[in-house]
Amino acid sequence: MWTAGLAVFTTADFKTTCKNIFLNPCIIAVFLGLSRRMTGCPIPEFLDTAAANIGSVTSPLSMMVIGTLLVGVPWKKLLEPSIFYLAFVRLIALPLVALMILRILNIDPVLAGVSLILTGMPAAAPALSWLQNMERMRIMRHGVS
Repeated sequence: MWTAGLAVFTTADFKTTCKNIFLNPCIIAVFLGLSRRMTGCPIPEFLDTAAANIGSVTSPLSMMVIGTLLVGVPWKKLLEPSIFYLAFVRLIALPLVALMILRILNIDPVLAGVSLILTGMPAAAPALSWLQNMERMRIMRHGVS
C-alpha cells in the first residue's frame, strides 16, 4: 500500500522502484519487527516505552494533519450531498454487502470479523497522504520541465 499506488502512476525504472520500496520507512519497520519477533530479541525498556508513547499519539496526530488539510476547504464543500452518499456507501453499505457475502460463504468468524472491520474502516488518511505525494510529484515534474 505504501509504494504500490505511487509505482502505478509514476514512470521510474525497476531499480529506482525497488530502491524506493525497500528504503520506505514503513517497509523497514515491518522487516525490523519481523526479525525481532523471529529472533525473540528483547527490546530495552526505554525503547518499548518510547514506541508505546509514539503509538498512543498516532491517532490524534493523524486527525490534526487531516484537520490542517481541510482548513482551506469551505464549509459548503464539506456538506455536499455527494460526500454523505460516499460516506454511506463506504461505511455502511459496503460492510453490509461484505457481511452478506461472508455469511453466504460460511467464512471462519474471526476472519469474517477482521474482513468486516477492514471493509468499514475509513480510508481518508491514506488517501490524503497518497494525494499529497501525487501533488508533490506533479509540482516537481512541472518545475523540472
